Amino acid sequence: EKTLLFLIVLNKDGTILDFNHRSALLFPESKCLVKGTRFENYIMNKDVPKFQNLMFSLLNSEILEDTSLSLDFPLAKNIPTVLKMNFELYDDVIHAIGVDITKESLRNQVVSITSESQKRLQAMVNNGFAYMLLLNTYGEILMTDKKSLAIIKRDFNIDPTHQTCRFIDVMPINFKNSFAHEFNEALKGNHVKKEIERITHEGNKQWLEVQYTPIFDQETTIDSVLMSFHDITEQKLAE
Repeated sequence: EKTLLFLIVLNKDGTILDFNHRSALLFPESKCLVKGTRFENYIMNKDVPKFQNLMFSLLNSEILEDTSLSLDFPLAKNIPTVLKMNFELYDDVIHAIGVDITKESLRNQVVSITSESQKRLQAMVNNGFAYMLLLNTYGEILMTDKKSLAIIKRDFNIDPTHQTCRFIDVMPINFKNSFAHEFNEALKGNHVKKEIERITHEGNKQWLEVQYTPIFDQETTIDSVLMSFHDITEQKLAE
């Protein structure tokens, strides 16, 4: 499939009639199982109302300035996918043609983090946590405290506040396997605690208790994971 376009053909009732090879990446089942099912079953709950409103307008021949939507496909193979899709009515069927805007959507998500959120995060850091990071569902850093930011910039020459950065790419090697497992558990909605050991820049041993807290949006969908690190070195030494 040379084209980069996603093409899905819908019936007037919103059921899927057919789709091209590239669009198969959006669905968890094989083509024969997807055909005949409702398109809205595969997009985020938050996107369903705007999709239904657009369908209603198209079927009632309303004049629309824009017939495109940005839609999240959380069941897409490998990773969640965001498409910009244009819907047009042709001969009693609806053609939905889309392009992948996942990276653009992620950049907007980073920009949307407000200064007020930064203040809240810093306040939590000042109340007993050694470090804190907010990650999106791809494991990319959305927000971090000043100490974590300084460490990442010093050790990896990367500023996650100005460029896309996965946390797994800027952490100690011995933490990677543990992180992947615990992060995936948090994405399932589980609150996870894990103890890890690290060597500080000064060469001292430090023990941290890491908590993974899933963050839900208003539709009970997990949209980020908050990682908080509590210094338990003194407790470990006492034990």
